[in-house]
Amino acid sequence: MAATVWMRHPALPSEQLIQVPETSVPHHQAAGWEVTEPPAPKPKPAAAVEASAADAPEDPAPDEAAATKPTRKRRASTIEAEES
Repeated sequence: MAATVWMRHPALPSEQLIQVPETSVPHHQAAGWEVTEPPAPKPKPAAAVEASAADAPEDPAPDEAAATKPTRKRRASTIEAEES
């Protein structure tokens, strides 16, 4: 994978950044873009992390999953149509 660089344009809001391959930096700089540091990752609120963990359903045991899975059956009319 090619290395990438973060860039910003002085005419745009400071939080509006783009990520481009290093090879295209000269092209973007010609259009006024400037190389900048990568944005800081946004921290997840602790309440959202706990809520998403609480809402996640538990995985059923393998034998329970097989017991609840419906079986597929072919219709007789389909079989008759294939034989003709």
